[in-house]
Amino acid sequence: MFLQGCSLGNEAYFFCGETSIELALPSWPPYISEDGGSSVSDISYPELECWLIECQTAEKYFSFYADKNERSVKIRLPENFPASVLSYPVTRHKNGNALFFYPAGCIYPQNAERLSWREGFAANILASLYAGTKDRRQTAEYASTFNWRRLKETLSAKEAENLAKINDSITEGLPLGKRPTYYNPWNLDKDVVLRSIAQRSFNIRKLNLPLCLNISGDDEVVASLGGIRELLSPYIPENAEFQKMNFLTIIKKAENKSRFLCGDLVAVLSVSTGGNLAGGNLKLELCALPLYSGK
Repeated sequence: MFLQGCSLGNEAYFFCGETSIELALPSWPPYISEDGGSSVSDISYPELECWLIECQTAEKYFSFYADKNERSVKIRLPENFPASVLSYPVTRHKNGNALFFYPAGCIYPQNAERLSWREGFAANILASLYAGTKDRRQTAEYASTFNWRRLKETLSAKEAENLAKINDSITEGLPLGKRPTYYNPWNLDKDVVLRSIAQRSFNIRKLNLPLCLNISGDDEVVASLGGIRELLSPYIPENAEFQKMNFLTIIKKAENKSRFLCGDLVAVLSVSTGGNLAGGNLKLELCALPLYSGK
């Protein structure tokens, strides 16, 4: 069940107090495992300038910056009501700072210890619910009945399951076209997920990815950019897998485009109608990296 009973809607309990939490920031450059472990030293991430922290709570939106050397941030939030905390890495580039990578995130009170790359999408969904409402109180009451923990666990399980299937297919020697694609939650149709939660019609089928396609690191277009090692996905967890397995996963629909950081440019990959890579339908656009000067 994604909806669960909750007594917090009673007016007497609304905004009854605040609590202070301390959240561990992700490491930079990122680790292979978010719980620590070997640093992804062979992946060349841009230098970190600072962290942009965005909070959406039952009361308000607020944001602040955290120094690149900080290991954690302390935040005060309305007690017992769901809150979204997002941590965006602001990175340095030759023409200035940029916001390219998807945020790490957490949803209070389910996770009050650290900001996780894999929880960024779910936390972004909650943030969007608050950002799009004209009645935060009503939204907070409803958000308290939604099972955010199960949403996060389902997304994590789908990613792990697909990765296991990819590894099995490699062991079996299957060609790239017959291997499963990587499960990146940011490839979901966010509007569909958001709308279904807001309309109380959400179900697990909304977490099925659109049709995706694996692209070999030896593809002519990818090779023209310097190969897989020169491309970084905005979703941090998949970068180590892409570089280890020498492939990329992109959305197959012609109107969808997948972005990758390529030095100080953004490489936009898309598949033209038909999606037949043998026919040379992988398209590439190179765009300037949108610079970020702060809010």
